Order: sequence, then C-alpha cells, then structure tokens
Amino acid sequence: MARASGSVLTVEAGDFFFAPTCVTGVQQGTVSVTVRNSGRILHNISIPDQGIDSDIEPGKSMIVPVKVESASVPLLCKYHRTAGMVGALIRETPPK
Repeated sequence: MARASGSVLTVEAGDFFFAPTCVTGVQQGTVSVTVRNSGRILHNISIPDQGIDSDIEPGKSMIVPVKVESASVPLLCKYHRTAGMVGALIRETPPK
C-alpha cells in the first residue's frame, strides 16, 4: 500500500502483481495513472466501470486517466486477475 501525492500516480505491473496494490489518499476527480509493465509478459490495465481496457507490452508504459469519484476504484489485469493481479485506488477522505 502507498499513499498518493498529487494527481499523478505510478503503478508497476509486474508478472502477476501490481505495486503498490492499493494507493490511498487519492484526490477526488481525474488522476493520471502511469502503468509501467516491468514484467516479461503482456499485461493489461482494466477498470471495467470506466471502460478502461488497455494492453501494455513488456518494458512499456501507458498513462491512463482515471476518474476517482467513489470511495474505491478497483483495477485489474484481465489476463491475470485469477492469479491475484488486482489493485485499487482509494479516494482521500474529506475532513469533517
């Protein structure tokens, strides 16, 4: 787990994992998530509720605009979800 700082985030897509798995303190609104495939095989970034479904070749990166409005935005690799390649962006809780 990692804490967000700002509206630009980086997530590593390794072979069968995202790092960090969860990013907390994400600002509400649209954030830019850079997904870097550090693995040796094809991975994917999918956020089904937002229509995001993009493949990332090994050694490549992709910037994905993600809307953070709900408390949690789940993300996954559609090819390796059953191997545990899932994660989430957790929205910052506004002060009361």
